[in-house]
Amino acid sequence: MLFTHRPEFAVELVRHELGMALPTHTETVLTTNQLAAVELAADVVVLLKDEEHTVCALIVEVQLGINIDKLSSWPCYVSILRRREKCPCFLLVITPDEQVASWCRNAISVGSGSIEPIVLGPSQLGSLAGESVELSVLTAVAHARDLNVEHAVKTAQAALKAIASLDDERSSVYFDLVHSALSAAARKALEATMGNYEYQSEFARKYFSQGEAKGKADGEARGEA
Repeated sequence: MLFTHRPEFAVELVRHELGMALPTHTETVLTTNQLAAVELAADVVVLLKDEEHTVCALIVEVQLGINIDKLSSWPCYVSILRRREKCPCFLLVITPDEQVASWCRNAISVGSGSIEPIVLGPSQLGSLAGESVELSVLTAVAHARDLNVEHAVKTAQAALKAIASLDDERSSVYFDLVHSALSAAARKALEATMGNYEYQSEFARKYFSQGEAKGKADGEARGEA
């Protein structure tokens, strides 16, 4: 969501927060994430353009767990996109789990060379918050399930304060993203400071209702057992 609403955020993370040099460009645009067949769809693909020419491409993947299949699909993403856009391509992986981040940082061998993902985990995100609204939201999501509930709530509050400056569409989506990511304990603590929160976006309402239904079903299954 953060990258589809503002694709420049991917450029900021790579260039400003990670200190990597990217080509000079005049425009940042979102492009189709279908890199080949349907089963090879990346989460988000962002193009950096200089006038009509694409000078760089960023593949953004949000990774919630260790997935061995990615070791095969990620190199395909990079090579297919490079062939399509004929420019340098980078893979940016973002994860709220430090163990997953460590796994993602391993270079992926492709024979004579390797693909090295650019990885942002919770430890990096914790030191980067405040530079933009999207970064504050991403940091809040990364720390939403910290065992330190007070820290999770504090990070969420900082994000919600930043979100208040946005237009209605982005603010409702970002609000939902932060709120739905919180653990039950952190959500309860946050709601105590802001009152019961009603999800604004259709995506979040559907996601949260599915989560409640699954939780109820799991609870009933445990009770029967």
